[in-house]
Parts: sequence; structure tokens; C-alpha cells
Amino acid sequence: MNCRVKLENFDIHKVLTPKEVEKLSLKKFSKSEVVYSQDTIQILIFKSGRARVVFYEKGESFILHYLQKNNIFVLDENCVVEFMEDSEVYFISSAIVFTLFKNLHFTNIILASMAKSISLEREVIKTLVFNSCKSRIASFFLDMASAVGEQRYDGILIDLTMSINEFANLIASKRQTVSSVLNEMINNGVIKKYKNQKYLIRDLKRLKQYAE
Repeated sequence: MNCRVKLENFDIHKVLTPKEVEKLSLKKFSKSEVVYSQDTIQILIFKSGRARVVFYEKGESFILHYLQKNNIFVLDENCVVEFMEDSEVYFISSAIVFTLFKNLHFTNIILASMAKSISLEREVIKTLVFNSCKSRIASFFLDMASAVGEQRYDGILIDLTMSINEFANLIASKRQTVSSVLNEMINNGVIKKYKNQKYLIRDLKRLKQYAE
């Protein structure tokens, strides 16, 4: 399942031949570096590290999703990639993409990845346009629980791995509003907060009601 903090991935070395991998441009990036579109669409495949895809508009920013090892992303002029740790990324330029597309397995993976990304982005848009902050938070927690949650005897544990400010940016809400909603969910026994931005979903049924 695709989730904004954990996209589906694939091992490039199981799909491309060694000669095909040699054609790719492998670039290294340091933490906090930013990559912009170079006027042409490029396909990025993460070999290692972690980054976030961000939109900027009129001084405001919005995190679309995160990227990590074996994730694919198509970089265009509408967004940037911000590296959260030292990373290595394969770049596929338009000059060699048609050569690689002769590999049907690789082509199918790229197309499937793009289709899933489009579907995810449409879900994000629908959530932002039609849902309240409480509903956005509940929906995100449910997605996290399904994708990376740890089932325990007392609920489902999720790790946000981000600050409240970053989480607010991720769901396009104000920090104060997000904090208020989280405190309300905690006080109502729906979730429980632990250290290091870990949360336990205690009442899954009620959380689903919040997401509706």
C-alpha cells in the first residue's frame, strides 16, 4: 500500500541488467541539499537516503510525500526534492529513457509507480479540499497504521518521525490547530502520545469516524 511516508519500492538491480545500470547517472547529495527541475522531466530512483517532495507557493510550503531507498519519483518544475539525510540517487534523463524502456519489466514498474503516485496525489487533493483538520489527521493516522503500524495488545503504534511543525505542513494546517486536535484526540482516549512523536491508536473505530 502506498502511504505518504512510505511509498512502494523496487530493487533496481533486480530489474535492470548491470549494463543498463551503468547508463544511469548516480549522484550524491548531502543533508539539506535541494534538487530542482532542470527544464526537462527526470526520473529519480533512490539508492539510499531519505528526502521529501515539497511544493512552494507565495511563501508557503506543502510536503507532498517522502522518498527513501528504492523509491521512484518523476521530477518536474512544480516541486523540489529536499534531502533529509546524505543520499545517493540514480537520475534517468530523457536522453536514455527510451533505451531503458526497451526493458518491458522496467517500463511496467515505472508506469505502475507513476499511476500509484497520481492516485496518491489525487487522494491528497481530495483530503485537503473536502476534509477538516481533524479528518485529515485521522485519515493520515489510518494510512500510517495500515502501511507501517505496529499491532500491539493495546492498539496500533505509529511513528510519525517528524515534528509537529512538519506534520502540520504535511496536512496543510496550522501548527496550533494540529496541536489542539491531537490534544482533543488524546483527551478523548482515541490516541495516546509517547516520546519521539510516537502515537498509539487506542480506539480505531472512533478514529475512522473522525476520518469520515
